[in-house]
Amino acid sequence: MSSAISAPIAYGYLRVGTDGTGEQVRRLEDGIRAYAEHRGLALRGIYRETGSGLRLDRMASTVQGAGATHVILPSLEQITNHLAIQAAVIALLHVVGARLHLLDRAREVGHG
Repeated sequence: MSSAISAPIAYGYLRVGTDGTGEQVRRLEDGIRAYAEHRGLALRGIYRETGSGLRLDRMASTVQGAGATHVILPSLEQITNHLAIQAAVIALLHVVGARLHLLDRAREVGHG
């Protein structure tokens, strides 16, 4: 019987606007992958939110469906500039039991 401990599951999350280039998206995704690897997290996937508006219900169901306990974002500003919505994202991830990691700050946010 193996006593190996599996790596915590992480999920990346990006907002992809119509003004973003493929190269910009690739750089953000590469940053998420490198961060997960450096932190010893098993990156299950990267969700790309497109269109107008932020779908917090989709974010929650994607994170829960993947069994992720960590979510990696390039920055809160990358998904929204609205402070109230940024606070809602932090609260939502706390409710679903996921720790938030921000690449622009290279740290975890809002989860004890």
